[in-house]
Amino acid sequence: MKKLFAILAAVFLLVLMACSGGSSGGNTSPPLSSAKAITAFSLNGVAGTINDTGKTIAVTMPSGTAVTNLVATFTTTGASVKVGSTLQITGTTVNDFTNPVKYTVTAADSSTQDYTVTITYIPFKMDGSTWKTAVDTDGNLFTILTKWGSSLLVKSNKNGATSWEVSTGCDISSNPAILGTEAFLQCLKGTAVSILRFSTATGEKTYEEQITTNGGLGTLTSDPSGTGLFVQYSDLNSGSDTMWGIWIDRDVNQLSGFARGLDGLVATGTTNVFLPKFTGGFDIVVDKYSKDLSTETNAINLISVGEPSGIALSSDGKKLLVTTGGDFMSRPQGAPPTLMSLFVLDIATSGITQLQLSQFYGNGPADIVYNPKDGLLYGIVQAATGYAVVTINPTTGVTANLVTGIQGNNSINRPYLTVDLTNKRLYVSNSTTDPTRIWVYDLSGNPLF
Repeated sequence: MKKLFAILAAVFLLVLMACSGGSSGGNTSPPLSSAKAITAFSLNGVAGTINDTGKTIAVTMPSGTAVTNLVATFTTTGASVKVGSTLQITGTTVNDFTNPVKYTVTAADSSTQDYTVTITYIPFKMDGSTWKTAVDTDGNLFTILTKWGSSLLVKSNKNGATSWEVSTGCDISSNPAILGTEAFLQCLKGTAVSILRFSTATGEKTYEEQITTNGGLGTLTSDPSGTGLFVQYSDLNSGSDTMWGIWIDRDVNQLSGFARGLDGLVATGTTNVFLPKFTGGFDIVVDKYSKDLSTETNAINLISVGEPSGIALSSDGKKLLVTTGGDFMSRPQGAPPTLMSLFVLDIATSGITQLQLSQFYGNGPADIVYNPKDGLLYGIVQAATGYAVVTINPTTGVTANLVTGIQGNNSINRPYLTVDLTNKRLYVSNSTTDPTRIWVYDLSGNPLF
């Protein structure tokens, strides 16, 4: 009986094992795939460059391409792809690529991998010569373009596409200045200098007034509050080619007073205007005027071995920053050159700190702008080869290169720098190339287009 029971138990065990597949591991599913790569990616037929190490995808688009509604075509080894919570279908799903877009690939085993897609642009070109540009709060670029003996005002969006182009009616025009929704510029017709005002939306000219019948162009500089602008120009009727200045409010009603200043250099605050000028040799005085230029409140004397090249105010309005060249041109033959300088002026006390810059000789940094976010000055300077966009620490004088090897001939025919702190961009306009080129960088010097 016991033997029969043992036989039955063995048969039952065999049947049970057969029902379960014959072994404990016979019914195990294969492992789920962990593959989650994007192996190809394109926008508007332009293939992207995939960096598998950094998990980035770079797409270089033609200048002016609209990027707010682009459809990507891609292949992936993953099970699904999303942007945010939106499932991505290749060749179908629309995304805005104004800023970098993060694609998340999910594998069959639910693991994920992010890829960041960034669009860069082919540098845009202009058929004519240009110099310093201006930028509004939306990042639109306003450029004076001279071609075939006439002057044009051109508006481009932040991707380089031309929005409109209008004739100024001038032989030559100055750099524009933006106040709110209006663009101002100086106009030279023959020997007469006028102020023009245009709508930034449509390009329509809304105002024109002559300020001298015999002169030359200077620069326009708007104040931080946007209430008006300082206009420099030369008036040969006065018997001198010294630059003069007037303050004009936003509605183009001239206030009072004239001020003599150095061509192209002015700093405007909310209540004062600062102008550097030579007093003889290489000695410099910075004059401080009331906003309406009716009174000169004080002058700050600088002793320099080179001429001033740039001037800017700190964001709190308490410090005036003046860059000057070294004695590259004036030093005795065989003597070692003197480095450029940065003068930091305390406006309240007239105290002066002079810092020698850590590199470069000759013409000092120009087009300088103070950035309150990082406490640095941004400027453009002639280097050993071409020009360079640099930052300057106003506490130590230490400089750092952001962009190097920019083509340029000399301090007169040089590239110009426009710093757009609102949209965190650097614009370098260069008429020494053919055709004129405008390069765009972020504040770290990385090329955007």
